[in-house]
Amino acid sequence: MRKLPFLLALIAIFGILTLFSVVQPHQVTAQQNPPTATPVTPTITPTPRSLLPAQPTPLPEAVLLAQNISLAAFNVRDIELSTPQSSSRFNFRVPDNWLASGANMLRLDLDYGLIVTATTATPVAVPPVLLRVRLNNVPIATLTLTPNDIGRRLIEVPLPVEIMGDPALRDFNILLTLDGRDQCLQGIESRLRISAATSEIAFQYRLLPPPLDLSLYPRPFYNNAPAVLGETVVFVLPAQPEPLDYEAAASLAAALGALSRNRVRMYAVHADALTEADRLANQLWIGQIGKHAAIDAAYAARRFPTRLEPDGSLFVGNTRIAPDDGVAQIMLNPDNPNAAIIAVTAQTPDGLRKATQVLSGPPAIIGLGGPVALVSQIGQAPAVDTNAVLAERVTFADLGYINAPIYGAGLQFGEIVFTMPDGVVLTDDASLDFRFDYSDTLAEANATVTLFMNDTPLNSTFLRNPRTGERVTQLKARIPPFSVISGAQNTLLIQIDSSGLVDTRACEVLPSVIVWLMPRPESTFYLPRRADDTPVRVPLLSGFPSPFTRLSDLRDLWFILPDAPNAEEIGQMLRLMAFLGSSVTGSTRFTPRVSLGALPSEADPSAYHIIALGRPTRNAYIRSLNARLPQPFQEGSDALQQVVDSVVYRLPPAYDIGVLQLIDSPSAPQRAILIISGTGNVGVESALRALIERRTVNLPGNVIYASPTQLWTINTRTRETISLPPTATAEPRLLATAAIGVSTATPIPVFTVTPSRTPTSTPTAASW
Repeated sequence: MRKLPFLLALIAIFGILTLFSVVQPHQVTAQQNPPTATPVTPTITPTPRSLLPAQPTPLPEAVLLAQNISLAAFNVRDIELSTPQSSSRFNFRVPDNWLASGANMLRLDLDYGLIVTATTATPVAVPPVLLRVRLNNVPIATLTLTPNDIGRRLIEVPLPVEIMGDPALRDFNILLTLDGRDQCLQGIESRLRISAATSEIAFQYRLLPPPLDLSLYPRPFYNNAPAVLGETVVFVLPAQPEPLDYEAAASLAAALGALSRNRVRMYAVHADALTEADRLANQLWIGQIGKHAAIDAAYAARRFPTRLEPDGSLFVGNTRIAPDDGVAQIMLNPDNPNAAIIAVTAQTPDGLRKATQVLSGPPAIIGLGGPVALVSQIGQAPAVDTNAVLAERVTFADLGYINAPIYGAGLQFGEIVFTMPDGVVLTDDASLDFRFDYSDTLAEANATVTLFMNDTPLNSTFLRNPRTGERVTQLKARIPPFSVISGAQNTLLIQIDSSGLVDTRACEVLPSVIVWLMPRPESTFYLPRRADDTPVRVPLLSGFPSPFTRLSDLRDLWFILPDAPNAEEIGQMLRLMAFLGSSVTGSTRFTPRVSLGALPSEADPSAYHIIALGRPTRNAYIRSLNARLPQPFQEGSDALQQVVDSVVYRLPPAYDIGVLQLIDSPSAPQRAILIISGTGNVGVESALRALIERRTVNLPGNVIYASPTQLWTINTRTRETISLPPTATAEPRLLATAAIGVSTATPIPVFTVTPSRTPTSTPTAASW
């Protein structure tokens, strides 16, 4: 336990010795289809009209591109294989806008070693081991490893374009099997370690044109690319945005964050300040016709699927669009045929509010289709019955687990992950109906299956009934309410125990491909839940994003920007809203509120959680709360002041540090106010990144000081202070070349494997 003055003194010393630099956020995207969470009734229901059919985009003469992506970028961990036999399988996804062409390659950075038992003399000739490689269960290569291959080396395995180039396939898996049974008979063990960080898949591909179909949203903005590739969307606002424009941008950012699992990089520019780089990117235009320079120019050039007549009337085909109708439309980017522009627009403020709802949630809810959608009315948000039980049934397929087999003998595990919305609790009749199939080899092994919810055991069974001998293919279990965490990810762990198939003394090992259990996609969670009526107390910053995501549509969140926000501050709001959107579950439409510098007089502050962003000198709302802040600022300044035990501490004037402060709302103790501020632009950015990068989860305080490399926290209720050691916060660097022919030097030898057989059009059976 340390006192606050001592902490501030340490911070000051650290600031004098440290030169700070800003690393702007660079990228976020996706590597797999985001799991579909438990569906909920949308609070706002637009009624769109899709009046033009989706047309295939003409395919230009595409250039062959190259990109090298590490296995770690696909969430693959280091792989360890050992004899007499073992295997490992990993998955990867080809982005939706890529068509694999040319020579695709799997590069494995492997370290091979031999172990001779102490009681066995070294043989004259050590038998080789075989490393077999399968792509989607098709054998593509066999590598022979001898004692001459001991050590580290880079192995190149061609990935057949006949498989990789199938436009209907996006998800792939690679199975690596090490076979050394002959060595086992001589008391020798081989071990093979593959580094995921330095192994990679070298892709050669052509870019597919963006689909001009709103029913596919978030495509073309989000194409399920690995996070390191950094898909980007530029939010283009009017030169003089109105509060409604900011509110629309916040809703759309939250939705895009939810649909992409916060894996799309976003930033904001004004329509009159687009740079050449901005023009080449995917763009989201937001604003009213006549007030947005880019939208007006596109209408003048007749680039939109809708058209604006000289008299100001708006048409799609021969249908006239009512002035109060909202319009969402997509077109090819005229400056880049591989990018698209979506415009969310209208002729009136009411129309823009309607248009925003088209893309502020999953388009599948309202049946969008084609390049244009019109919204003529918006239903009112239904009243919330806090005592109602919200019965929810969600299948494994709904969560994205359609084909998730669990392979291997011994003790094996599978996971099903879902997120429970914040602000609700399960009722006592929550349950799981787990259905599954499995191989005959597993059935004969007296194997068991056990289910855990976040380490809480749910139920177990033998795969064969001990009394009747009948095969068991269904396991039901009650889910205790305490085992599921609201507002967080929850994991159903499936444990398969077939230890009877494993004999540690034998050199014959069953291949993992013939020992498997397949969870059926129709397996169902029954998650009846009710609103959590427990008295709410504003949590510490370690609990962020709670309580701001207690309602899944964010309708009780009010975001207060600076009095006159610049593009950087607008972009910071977009990134935080994308993070919040990705932190909730449910097929919902987002409706946060936004204002500049103050909460409007007509707004009831007791009805909202509030987030305020910016330096005090730029945000009047933060200045108005200064006397209530646990860490106040000097009057009329961005400099910090600290008063503890009648002693005033001040940091050096040039010290740029961010401050996060979470306080109870003066209007309602159950409401929270989050201040994201700092003594300079670097500090504000550092504070924001600490939240978005979840670096605050281990810091139980209500005040956090943030530099680009370090965090300090204070709980002013207890005066306890904690600090984290310095960490690198640079964005992930691009792990890929931009064109074919660019290579990275490596100190280890490279060997190219000749495929062991020609892949067939259908997967072949395993042969051993």
